[in-house]
Amino acid sequence: MKVAFHFENSAIPDADLREPELGNPGIGGTEFLFAALPHYLAKLQHERVEPRIYAHTTGKLPESVETRPAASLKEAVEEASRDGADFIVFDPKREGQVLEAIPALEEEELRGIAWANNVPSVKCLRQMSRSKYVSRFVAAGREMLDRLIDHSIYEKSTYIFNGFDTSGYEPEKVFRDGEKVVFLGSITTSKGFHILAKKWKKIKNKVPSAELIVIGAGNLYESGVEMGRWGIAEEEYEKIIREHLQGEDGDPVDSVTFKGLMGTGKNELLRSAAVGIVNPSGKSENCPASAIEFQACGTPVVSRDYRGLLDTVKDGETGLLGRVSDLVDNTVHLLKNEDKSLKMGERGVEFVKEKFSYKKVCERWLYMLNNVGEGKNPSHDYKLKNLSKDLKLLREMNRNIKKIPILKNLPSVYETTRFAKRLYK
Repeated sequence: MKVAFHFENSAIPDADLREPELGNPGIGGTEFLFAALPHYLAKLQHERVEPRIYAHTTGKLPESVETRPAASLKEAVEEASRDGADFIVFDPKREGQVLEAIPALEEEELRGIAWANNVPSVKCLRQMSRSKYVSRFVAAGREMLDRLIDHSIYEKSTYIFNGFDTSGYEPEKVFRDGEKVVFLGSITTSKGFHILAKKWKKIKNKVPSAELIVIGAGNLYESGVEMGRWGIAEEEYEKIIREHLQGEDGDPVDSVTFKGLMGTGKNELLRSAAVGIVNPSGKSENCPASAIEFQACGTPVVSRDYRGLLDTVKDGETGLLGRVSDLVDNTVHLLKNEDKSLKMGERGVEFVKEKFSYKKVCERWLYMLNNVGEGKNPSHDYKLKNLSKDLKLLREMNRNIKKIPILKNLPSVYETTRFAKRLYK
């Protein structure tokens, strides 16, 4: 089968993605995955799948996959149809491009697969659920899919975890070098670094030898962002960070080092850390690559027990998850208990291999594509987990209420909460 992938890379034209085995070169996880998955499908399922990438910029994409230029999703749909594609996989986060492309899918009679690492806009979800040519909505994790159990899109939805290649990450032996705490992620409000910045003094008071290394910057997802005085985030957000981490000379305190954006050169730092911290708020995480990277390197993760972190970290086995208020205690606990930190690191390496290997992920993609081709509906035969989290009980109650014909058009909890947030901004 011929599978087209639309890769929107206009904001990162210089990113070198020719060899995904080398790891993420320092761009957003979603963008990296839209280059990596076609590559691994071509490598592991070449007898069954012929992937092709349609991108804004084609110069530095995987050499294993044929590429074509496409300035927009609509153009990619039209080009893929002319090239005889059976499916086109696209990221539904750009509402304008998706709404423009849906009529093109219907006109070309090309089946679309919406592969989402974030829940799309209300309008985008509604239009995709109505279109018979958006054949499947693929969530990046089970917790993400559970947020949509009472939405009409759920009937054609499934989840497939993002793949991860551990080569280049796995240490010869799990170790730690002192009391290093490493934060990995974009330095933006949605990734929660300000929470760690506010709590760093408390961690330092309990473990005086602790040092914090910060990998990432506010321009991770888009080059050309105007940065603040320290060059780590936009000025408005950087002010919040400086308030908590600034020394008397105006520079970061001695215990904190900002490394900025790093490609695979960061892996040695990840391997040597005692604790890896991922988005303490958990709010924007559906299948956080940073959590997987830390564990692949043999480093336990500390974060919130929320959304995608529940899918990607085994609490008490490969890391410690809890409330935001638990961040200090959980970090200090692992800093002071080296044996526990090392054992969690060892389990993390095996956990990533078992759950996120590209072999397993590509098999799931092939299974899903075959089902779509055969006109089969996705299976939802699993029981909901973590019922106390993320309004799941309310979502499940709403789903059952909507089975009553007269109430079938009630809004989903996701739609209601989004409307409420806009109303009270």
